[in-house]
Amino acid sequence: MTTTSELCEPAPTKINFWELLDLIKEKTVPLANLSPSRYRLNSDGAAKRNPGPAAAGIVIYDPFEVQLGGWAWYLGPLTNNAAEYSALLLGLTKAFGLGIKKLLVQMDSELVARQMLGQYRVRHPGILPYYEKAKELAAGFEEIVFSHVYRERNGHADRLASEAADYGQRGLLGINGELDKKDTPLFLRG
Repeated sequence: MTTTSELCEPAPTKINFWELLDLIKEKTVPLANLSPSRYRLNSDGAAKRNPGPAAAGIVIYDPFEVQLGGWAWYLGPLTNNAAEYSALLLGLTKAFGLGIKKLLVQMDSELVARQMLGQYRVRHPGILPYYEKAKELAAGFEEIVFSHVYRERNGHADRLASEAADYGQRGLLGINGELDKKDTPLFLRG
């Protein structure tokens, strides 16, 4: 299987994050001949300030460590923790839409990884809806494992998130991928 990147049609004029999840779910086509083995999702959220211009980057690998794709979204102004959860939600939605049943989720946010493992409580009321949605999505997989990794082991997702935040901050991407300029891709290269 070759590495792919995805370009997508522009989002509607205004779309909120929860609608974006529904749009991705609707537009993602399941892969044929999926391996029953575990796939890997690397996710990362980036906020240029806290809060500030934020973005999410995800990369999905097959069981043989071949990259299936990399995707990024500009999210608008968010805290870093909200950006990390947004990346996780986008990644889980994409993986589920592809038909993946077993998933290893690697992220460089120790807080989010430990919250998803039940080791830390979610205390901030603004983060609770993200956490609850992530738990709901995680329950849809036959097997799911969350793991904290250092940034060096999450480099591709980190680069995608950082690049999308830069593009958004410069006005080249609108919130949740909305295009401000007709020739700018909704999803950045993977």
